[in-house]
Formats: sequence, structure tokens, C-alpha cells
Amino acid sequence: MKLGIIGCGAVFEKFHLPAYLKMENIEITAVCDTREDRLEKFCKSLNIKYCFENWKELIKLNELNVVSICTPNYLHSEITIEGLKKNKHILLEKPIATKVEDAEKIIKANARSRGRLMIGFTHRFNQINKIAKKAIEKGLLGVPNMIRIRIAHSGMNIHWNPVTDWYYVKEKSGGGVLMDLGTDAVDLIRYFLGEIIEVSAYTFSLNELIEVEDSASAILKIENNIIGIIDVSWCSASKDCIIEIFGDSGTIKIDYNNYPPLKLFNKNNKMLNIPAWFSPEVTTDPGFEDEIEYFINSIKQKKGFISNANDGYSVLKVIKSIYESAEKNKPIRVNTSSKIE
Repeated sequence: MKLGIIGCGAVFEKFHLPAYLKMENIEITAVCDTREDRLEKFCKSLNIKYCFENWKELIKLNELNVVSICTPNYLHSEITIEGLKKNKHILLEKPIATKVEDAEKIIKANARSRGRLMIGFTHRFNQINKIAKKAIEKGLLGVPNMIRIRIAHSGMNIHWNPVTDWYYVKEKSGGGVLMDLGTDAVDLIRYFLGEIIEVSAYTFSLNELIEVEDSASAILKIENNIIGIIDVSWCSASKDCIIEIFGDSGTIKIDYNNYPPLKLFNKNNKMLNIPAWFSPEVTTDPGFEDEIEYFINSIKQKKGFISNANDGYSVLKVIKSIYESAEKNKPIRVNTSSKIE
């Protein structure tokens, strides 16, 4: 397979590139970035055949099978739609778009394309979460009734060290920490437990120098009478990714930054033949390598993606409802099942 990558920023350099370089039978054929210094750096070091400053030139290449899109959020929809028109298989970094109407256009383009779109919800591919998902499916929790998720760090410029500061510009990012960490939290809730049907939220910014929110909390009503709580922040002294899932028979506790990172509890331990609390051996790899390996293998095997365009659309609808709830100071019903024709 021949791969093109659009956007040579931090996500590309730290995660996508190392993962693709480990894949067999993948040739990085083309890269694109608007910054000449970044483009020159990777074209020379990787001996790339095609190097573009305009993404439209890359999309035109007939020899490309696969495209990874690692651009600022506001560019996601236009590039993705054009790529699907050219029947490329696309891995798009989350969020799917900055506007719901653009996400709907992407879904329509995906339906018409011979290419297929996968949304990069990387936490789904973390081994910890995959084990937790299987435990839920096997009934460890009994009947689930609550989930709490906190994802936080000390800010984009400190934690992530992006090449530019577009994250803080609403026109380019679509929002602040909710569009960043909030999309991961919402996707994990849907992945573990199902659709979110109502939200009540509060957002604010402790950093007066930025125009987007850097902190947000929301209470969520999830199908099957489950309560969800998410807490996301760019203002945390500690780096946190903590997930707690509760049921009438068991509990799952995940903490990426503690050991053991995964703890399971079941009061009916005969079912599992383990002590009440149990910590399986897991790796704490963030999941990018597994995500990209899954993406490529699914294309080869002509299988559907577990994080597809509809998932991206549903997550964005929830995030936009959270913003609306915070703005109007009232609960907002979420409709993620609208038929798009």
C-alpha cells in the first residue's frame, strides 16, 4: 500500500509516523505540510517521493491507496471529503469536524466512496480499555449503572508541545478542551456502555489569554438508565486518565498513570474464578500502533472499522450538546440517531 500523510505536526511525528514505519508493505509515498521547514525535514530524512505544501496536490495522486489526515480540526472536513471523492482509504484524527453539518457531509461522501473512513479514537485501541470492554461484555459489572471519566493535563503548550497554537483559536479548533480531551471521554463512554441521550454541563477557562474553554464538566444520561460524569481540563498539575465503571455486581477502575493501571472487582467471584479484586497484566502503550495496524489490516481484509464516520458524527453531536447546555445553563437532549440521506 502507498500512503500519503497530510499534516506533519506533533501527532504525525510522535505517533503516526513511528507506527507506519513499523508496518510491513506500507510505503510512505507522499507528505504534505504548509510549513516549509517541517516538510523539508521529513522529506529528506525519509526520502519521500512526493512533497507538497498544498494538500490538494497529494489527494490527486492516483497511486495513493491510503491517507492519514493529521491537520488542525478546521481542515478535517474539506480534506476528508475530497479524499473520499478520490476513493482513498482515510484515517482521520478526531474530531471528525468542527461543525455537525460538515460531519453530515463527510458521512454522505463516505457512503458514495469506494474508499472508507476511520476516525482516530485511539483510546479504543489501548490494551487496558480493550480488556475492560471484554470484561463488561462477559458480565463482570452485572447491570452497569455509572461511569466516571477524568482526562486532564497541564495544557497543550506544556504537555503536547504542538508546532503551532491553533488549539487555542476557536475558528481553527472548533472549541477548547472539549474538542480535544472531551471527544475521547465521550467516545469511551459510547464504546463501553452505549449512546448518550442527555447532557448537563459547565465550561469555563482559567487561562484568560485564550479564547476557548480549558476546563469542562458534564453529567450525562446514558441509555439503559446509566449515569455518566466527565471531567476534562488543560489546567491540571497532574496528567490524568482515570476511568471508573460501576455495576450492581462489579467495578472496573482504570488509571493510566498508576500501577496496576487496571483493577477489576466482582462480588460473585465464582463466575470468574478469581479473587474479588483482580489486576490482569497489561501494557500501557497509548494505542497508536495498534490503531494503525488495525486500520491497515481492516483495509486489506475489507472489514468495517470499529471507529467509523458514524461514531465521529455521534461524538461531535454530544460535544456540541455539552456546549449548548453550558451556554443555556440547562439539560439538553442529544439526538445522535438522525438519518442522513
